[in-house]
Amino acid sequence: HQSVNTDYLTAEQRLHVSITGKSNNGLIPEVMEYKERPAIGVQFHPEHSDAEVKQLIFGWLLESACKRHNARLPR
Repeated sequence: HQSVNTDYLTAEQRLHVSITGKSNNGLIPEVMEYKERPAIGVQFHPEHSDAEVKQLIFGWLLESACKRHNARLPR
């Protein structure tokens, strides 16, 4: 009863967002990623997921944060 309804995404929004994870045999969007920026949205609790899922999500988060931080450091 609580999920992203992809029917409401406009054509322009679809250019910028990818649905990269689904549940319930591919019927319910669970993960959305922006194509041009380091942002990800999840519909589940990754902290309660198995170790592989935790590593992928939190690893991505830390890697993205480090890249953005290093890009801002004076040279």
